[in-house]
Amino acid sequence: MSSICKLPWAGFSNDPNGTVRPCCIHKGHITKEDGSLFYVQNDSVKDIFHSDYMNDLREQFLRREKPKGCETCWVDESNGYKSKRQIYNDIFSSQGLEVNTETVNEYPIDYQIIISNACNLKCRSCGTSHSTQWQKEINNLPEVPVGTNDYVHKFLMPYGQPGGNESIFLNNLNDWGQKVKRLEIVGGEPFYIEKWKTVLEFLVEKGYSKNIDIAMSSNGSIFNEELLSKICTNFKAAGIGLSVDGIGRMYEYLRKNGIWEETRANCLKYYDFYKKLNKPGVSFNYTYTISWINAYRLPEFHDWVKQNTPEFKIWNNIIHYPNHMSIAILPNSEKQRIEDKWKTYNWGKYQSDIDSVLRFMWSKDYSDDEIKAEYRNFTFFDYVRDESTYDIIKEDYPSLFKFFNE
Repeated sequence: MSSICKLPWAGFSNDPNGTVRPCCIHKGHITKEDGSLFYVQNDSVKDIFHSDYMNDLREQFLRREKPKGCETCWVDESNGYKSKRQIYNDIFSSQGLEVNTETVNEYPIDYQIIISNACNLKCRSCGTSHSTQWQKEINNLPEVPVGTNDYVHKFLMPYGQPGGNESIFLNNLNDWGQKVKRLEIVGGEPFYIEKWKTVLEFLVEKGYSKNIDIAMSSNGSIFNEELLSKICTNFKAAGIGLSVDGIGRMYEYLRKNGIWEETRANCLKYYDFYKKLNKPGVSFNYTYTISWINAYRLPEFHDWVKQNTPEFKIWNNIIHYPNHMSIAILPNSEKQRIEDKWKTYNWGKYQSDIDSVLRFMWSKDYSDDEIKAEYRNFTFFDYVRDESTYDIIKEDYPSLFKFFNE
């Protein structure tokens, strides 16, 4: 069954407010029979995992259907880009994680967990749901204008955060911690969240960690060698993904509050740690989240990695949302400018990624009025932050001035 996804049989993903999805990019939340939402801090893992919603999703896959909520994967695959479905099917096979689609386990073996949206940065591609710095900025504004994307509006947390003291999910850690085989930790910024240290130390002390593959995403602004060492030496396998979307001014614009020289120094520390540890099953990679803003500079980032941390791989990640960041929302003249530059670069093992990103870039067309309307998301926050998006991109995209001249 070529379209099947094993994730619904493996586990689930939660949002920072505790609502739950079959995976982090699924377009829809797991609901109860009455249509109300599950929350990991209020509802048991078993109830969520064995809900009618999840059972129905599994049945759709078994009928060889392509569930509507999985649209992002179908779009990626239509462009030849390796989708999350394909990536995780491969992960389960390569890491020896048995996911049997003929039965449903008592507990999930895979979780993508967010216990807090606490973060020290407010990245342009992020928003209030995943960053406390974004929340503070929005809360201090008298109003957010109509036309800005939903991701920047006030994010409601009716039951607090999943990592709260009364959270059923964390209070039942001993139950599901014995069964889990893979944890994917995202945020917020995990190294900025003290509660994560408590959770990880519990899994180590109980001995559960030796059976768990752990994957952690970090913005690279913090290097906590003590915690990093505990993760890499006590878990069955560990993968650390450093989200770095550019170098120099481009990095500091996209990763607001981040300082490039500090992050650069941390990346070198991570590399030195990795080389000294020299432990099978431990890997590090970069996530370069490709928006139209930093797309033109992607070759320079690849060069930087080759020169400074050559054994770290790069995930050339496509932005689907927020829409105004998408590489597809450019005039055709600027799309051609990116393609012409990329075709002169030797991408090596990443060539298929690049070909897929280019297909995605050309898959949609927008009118000048549509582009200008989307770019107001930039100009509004340029005003709020006393920045200029156009100053960052004018050398790469000289014809875009008309979209930023208001």
